[in-house]
Amino acid sequence: MGSFPKTELEIVALAEKIIEGFIAYEEDFPSGDSTGLQTTLNTFRQYREEQSAADCGAKTATVSKNEYLDALVEKMKTSLKRAEADVATSPEKLDEIGWSARQTPEPVSVPGAPTNISLLPKVRE
Repeated sequence: MGSFPKTELEIVALAEKIIEGFIAYEEDFPSGDSTGLQTTLNTFRQYREEQSAADCGAKTATVSKNEYLDALVEKMKTSLKRAEADVATSPEKLDEIGWSARQTPEPVSVPGAPTNISLLPKVRE
């Protein structure tokens, strides 16, 4: 599974890819909510533009923008979970919406014994 993006640009890029994939591959993702994601993305963009253009009231616009960014992230995560369930038998289809299948966990290797330890002499005062 891909790691969820952290920056606004990366989040928006993934949202666009998910929406495009849900529309183009509707038969693979029957529970894909492209309309809901698009609406949330559009609202986020509106607040982001307001934030950029506003000199006064920037704090309010930032709060609203951040609320919708959080809403967009939650909507995307829910959509991705549903998409993973939709194509559980063919997880490679997640590439169609810009996501990837969960990776199989690999065992952690046991660390070796330390080899370069030396004792320091005790200093008496």
